[in-house]
Amino acid sequence: MSRLDNVPEFKAYLRSVIDGLGLDADSGEELFQEWYQHLEELLNKYLQDGFNRQEAIKQALRQFGAAEQIRAEWKKSSPGRKAMLGLKETTVWLLCALASSVGPWLFIQATFSLFYLAVTLPVLLICGAVYHILLSRLTVRPPWWLLFVTLGIYGLFLLKSVSLTSLESVFLQLIMLDFSGDGLFTMSGIHLLWAAAVVCRINASPPGQAWKRAIRSSFEFWAMNTAALFLAATELLAGSAEGKVLFLNLVLLYATIQQVIQPHYLIMARSKLKYWFRKALSPDRSL
Repeated sequence: MSRLDNVPEFKAYLRSVIDGLGLDADSGEELFQEWYQHLEELLNKYLQDGFNRQEAIKQALRQFGAAEQIRAEWKKSSPGRKAMLGLKETTVWLLCALASSVGPWLFIQATFSLFYLAVTLPVLLICGAVYHILLSRLTVRPPWWLLFVTLGIYGLFLLKSVSLTSLESVFLQLIMLDFSGDGLFTMSGIHLLWAAAVVCRINASPPGQAWKRAIRSSFEFWAMNTAALFLAATELLAGSAEGKVLFLNLVLLYATIQQVIQPHYLIMARSKLKYWFRKALSPDRSL
């Protein structure tokens, strides 16, 4: 158990600062862990200097700064974070657009059609709005709350899948890698992508936060795909079966790639590409 678990003053202070920044749950948790470590170091320093525990806590908070000052300083440096999130969203959209172009050919040998790209844009707009506006607000809830909600959503997904096909079909798809005419949106494909998303989020988690990330990742993944399945079963998308399949696969890819891609890796990759691009164009090959 860390010192912070025994210092409610630190926890209350950090939450009051971070809650005023409008961050999503994961970003807020990362910032909480980063600032917590700094406060813990200050606490240890004052304890070693001979202060009693309560006085050391007060001194650590005083040195860390007032909440308003911390928020103002953080917001000055936040454009870097916004750029990272923007780069991630752009990458997700590009990958989804690429998949919608080549996916029909890979799975059902369909020729390319502008119809696929025409469907992609509005679907991605809906996905972005749901993911960043609705789900990001809900994931600030306590992990235990999200766990029960996620189990309920997953149950709805299974029930809807059975009602649309059959229990036997759902079971067979779970144990067989069947990608046929439904692309990746089969029971086996969805569960494999969910497992990949959770593993990626766990690997990118700060120490002690892996289980929280796994729950939030699962909630976001199943919420988006369950909503897509229910929507596809309505008359709103009754235009064509092909359009429904494309819609379901796009939502599935969007939900998966959002979990898999980490912004800081994209920044590193972009820097590498810029370096090699400049090196290729430079007449001096030794640069």
